Amino acid sequence: MVANNEKLASFLQITMRWDYDNMRLVINFKPYTLLATLLSLTVSVLGTVEAKANKCDSNTIEELYSMIYAPLVPFEPPAAVIDDDGNITASEDELFSLKRRHFYDQLKGQEPISLDLQTYATLTKELPGGLEDFEPVLKILLSDCQPISLFRGVPVSATSADFATILRTAEIGLRSEIEAIVNYARSSMEPNPIKFGEILDILKNDLAITPEIVNAILPEPIADRYFPDGIIPTANLSEAAILAFVALGGTVTDPPSKLFFIKPRSYSGVIEDYSSLIIQENGTIEAAAALNTNLVAQMMNRMGVSAQVIVITEVETMMAGTCKIDDAGRWHQIIGGRKSRNCPFFSLTRQMLQSGTYKKTKDYIEQNIVFKQLEAILSMSSNKGPEVES
Repeated sequence: MVANNEKLASFLQITMRWDYDNMRLVINFKPYTLLATLLSLTVSVLGTVEAKANKCDSNTIEELYSMIYAPLVPFEPPAAVIDDDGNITASEDELFSLKRRHFYDQLKGQEPISLDLQTYATLTKELPGGLEDFEPVLKILLSDCQPISLFRGVPVSATSADFATILRTAEIGLRSEIEAIVNYARSSMEPNPIKFGEILDILKNDLAITPEIVNAILPEPIADRYFPDGIIPTANLSEAAILAFVALGGTVTDPPSKLFFIKPRSYSGVIEDYSSLIIQENGTIEAAAALNTNLVAQMMNRMGVSAQVIVITEVETMMAGTCKIDDAGRWHQIIGGRKSRNCPFFSLTRQMLQSGTYKKTKDYIEQNIVFKQLEAILSMSSNKGPEVES
C-alpha cells in the first residue's frame, strides 16, 4: 500500500512534509503533469492540419513542455499571513499577489512563451487556472498573431484588430465557455477601419456569421433597441454584425456620399431570390438577398452615408413588357398583351433603371425628389459607361 501511494504521489507530483513549527502536515500538489497530459491531448485534437495553418510564430510543443516541467518551488503562504491555528489571514487578492511574486521571481529571465488563443482556451477549459503560475512569461496570440498578456486568466492588453479577429476571439471564448475571453472581445478590442466594399460584402454573406457570436459582442443597449425580443433573426445576421462593428467604434474608409436601395412593394409573385437592388454613387447596381433595407439604411446614415430606400410598385421596360401589383398584392407581368402571374422584378427593374423607362411610372411622379437624385447618378454613370455588375 505504501509503495502504491508513493507511486501515485510521484505521478501527481505530490510532496508531503511535517511543519514542526505549526504542528501540521503540508501537502503540495503540483498539477503540471496533468497539464502536460492535457496539452498532448490538445495537440492531438487540434491536429496537424491546424498546426500547419497556424501562421503565427508560436512556441513549439517541446518548449511548452519545458515551461510546464520547470523545477519551480511550490508556493506556500508565508508565516506572516498564518495565525496560531494555521489559518490563512490574508485576503484572496493579497494571497494571489504573494503567489504571483513568488513565481515571478523564479521565472524572470526566462524567454517568453507564446501560445495561440485556441490552445490556451482549450487547456484552460479543462484545467481552470492551470496556466496562471506562468503568466509572467506567457503571451497569448490572437488569430492575427497579436500578443496579449494575462492577469489571473483575464486578458489585459487593449488592442485594435480587424473585425474578423474580434469575431474569432469571441467565438473561441464562447466555445471554451471562458467569459473573460468573450468580455475581452466585446470591451477591449476596437475594430480597425474597413473599406466600404467590405461592409457590402458582410451584408451579402449572412452564412459566415452565427447569432451567438454577434450577440456576444453586440452592446446590450443596441441589442435591446434593434432586437427587443433578444433574438437576432437569421436573415438579419449580417445587419447585426455591422451594428456591432459600429457600436464597437468601427469606422469606414472612403464611404460613398449616397446610396440607394430599390425594393418591391410586395414580394408576392417575385420569382427571384433577392430582397433589393443596391445602387452606389458610381452607378454600380448589385442585387442583394435577405437584406433588411430599412435597418441597413439607418446604419448607413450613422456612418455618414446618405442612404435612401425607394419602394417600387410598377416596372416599365422597353422590351420585356411591364410588371404591376394586382389588388391582392401579387406581382404579374404583361408582355405583348399576355399576362403572367409572376414577375422577374429585379432583372426588369435593372433594365428599367438603365434605359430610363422608370420616368413612365407613377413611382417616378410620387417619389420625384428621390428619383431626381438617383437619376443624376444613373445619368452620370451612363455618360461614363461603367460596367454594371450582375
